[in-house]
Amino acid sequence: MKGEQNCMVYIGNIDDHVPEKVLYEILIQAGPILDFSFPVNQQTKKSKGYAFVAYKSSEVADYAVRLFYNTVVLYGKCLKFELNKNTMALSESPILPLTEDMEANFTMKDIRDTLAEIELLLKKARRMLQMLIQR
Repeated sequence: MKGEQNCMVYIGNIDDHVPEKVLYEILIQAGPILDFSFPVNQQTKKSKGYAFVAYKSSEVADYAVRLFYNTVVLYGKCLKFELNKNTMALSESPILPLTEDMEANFTMKDIRDTLAEIELLLKKARRMLQMLIQR
């Protein structure tokens, strides 16, 4: 797939009945798409349960993840959206700072976004650990 790594979004938990066109039409609502990959099983011709989309910019990719997070349900399955963080430094993470004097000026969306970031970091750590164990 073409496009910068930080413009890529992983979409997971896709039901095998979801048509490629339906998913594409949802994803394009976030912004211009440069490339779209929707792997299918060659024997069954059904989705393998994941897809990748390359957006025009990292800002659009980030917007897409925030827009679609916990909101897109197809065939009873809530789709998972993850920004490809391979090229993003940890210091660029939008996780809120936790301090004792933190004011209550945050919203449920802030909490949800922070938890989503933590989930992505944990998944990355699990993958790294699995790779280390396999060595």
